[in-house]
Amino acid sequence: MNDDFKKYLLKPDWEKPKRNKPALILIIVAVVLALGYIGSSDNTEIKTNKEKKKYPQAGDSVVLSFGENSTYVGVTKNAISEFVKYAAARDMIGVNELMAAGFVFKVPNGTLAKLIQQTSFSIREIRIMSGQYTDIKGYVISESVHLLENNGLEQGEGIR
Repeated sequence: MNDDFKKYLLKPDWEKPKRNKPALILIIVAVVLALGYIGSSDNTEIKTNKEKKKYPQAGDSVVLSFGENSTYVGVTKNAISEFVKYAAARDMIGVNELMAAGFVFKVPNGTLAKLIQQTSFSIREIRIMSGQYTDIKGYVISESVHLLENNGLEQGEGIR
């Protein structure tokens, strides 16, 4: 064996010269660009046809639904906040006190409403548009507000 080759083999890896690094980088860049081109050429229709998820905005007609049968509505922001606190703690006495005092009432799931505004991160101000409490303003948790699907009607048609 050649003495130079023996010295090269005995050198630690960190002392050995790096070879073909520019070529390797060039190959990696070419592969990434090729994959990017292939991924974008025929999929433009799929990307543009994706529906964006729409969240209810102020003025939208919405459906109230939370839990199995009923949605709870507070007459004030504080009332619904207190209700959420008691419900999370499973304090049924507190929940029943709020309901008995008239600070919170139940509406059946599927009740139509108009979203007035988002008052905080988790509370929405609504006006009930169907059922026993028609025209009453109230506050609900955001998870109970769902955008009304048109079902052949224009947004707001059939709701005052």
